[in-house]
Amino acid sequence: MTGEPCTCEACVLAGCDKPPVTLAKLGNYPERQLHGRELKRWYANEDTRKVMWDAVKRRINQIPGITAQRGDEPR
Repeated sequence: MTGEPCTCEACVLAGCDKPPVTLAKLGNYPERQLHGRELKRWYANEDTRKVMWDAVKRRINQIPGITAQRGDEPR
């Protein structure tokens, strides 16, 4: 996902300033690149997942038993 922002007409109209994403071939669906609204929606979902996992990590780190098992706290 590294690269330059897509400058195709669909991406410019959608206001997406990120590089295109290629979806792998899956079953009967061919490999394809996301552009425009689909690309913007994919990045929005990606950002949502990152926020969710960060919250899960923070909650796990707050559990005393888990931190004691990791050796982060003096015994």
